[in-house]
Amino acid sequence: MATIHENYHIDNHAVVLIGPSTTHYGANITVQNYSDLGTVYLGGPNVSVTSWGVRLRPNEIWQCDLGPNDTVYAIGSQPMTNVAVMIVGNDASSLR
Repeated sequence: MATIHENYHIDNHAVVLIGPSTTHYGANITVQNYSDLGTVYLGGPNVSVTSWGVRLRPNEIWQCDLGPNDTVYAIGSQPMTNVAVMIVGNDASSLR
């Protein structure tokens, strides 16, 4: 197993947290909104502040086991919304 982590400063443009440019064989993803004010919205490629799968308020954490080639996108409710991401999978080189 390999573990990678990255911090993002996101805004109202969707950012890919895992996938789709590479193939992965399943992974566990943990996402934390470490902003003081901004909300993070997670979902597919069309995620927005009005259409999302998961909403993370400040200091909330979301964790999920992903299947092969699953993709997760994030968008912030305001400029410089802070997101920490940790991904654990079989092949770190294929996770991003």
